[in-house]
Amino acid sequence: MTLGARVGISAEKLANMDWRTNAGFEPVERVILEYAEVMAHNGKVSDDLYGRLRRYLSERELIELMMMVGMSHLVNRFHATFQTELEAAPGEFSTPRKTSSGD
Repeated sequence: MTLGARVGISAEKLANMDWRTNAGFEPVERVILEYAEVMAHNGKVSDDLYGRLRRYLSERELIELMMMVGMSHLVNRFHATFQTELEAAPGEFSTPRKTSSGD
């Protein structure tokens, strides 16, 4: 939550990140979070959702959003595959875990 607060996310949003029920989220935030959720679950964006995104975002912003969500998924899958341990603190790296083969 510290990172969220540092980048300007309100305490109200951090306390309740459910964009469906928290009235503190703006309509543009809701549609962006809905897009991210849809991409996490099935990767297929409906025409309706795409149209709602287009109401708020320029073509450039939409491409940037799609790239950011896609890159986040790539990074998460990489870390899940290699069972990467989280940093003890930002900027610190943990010692790599030894595998059974010693690699």
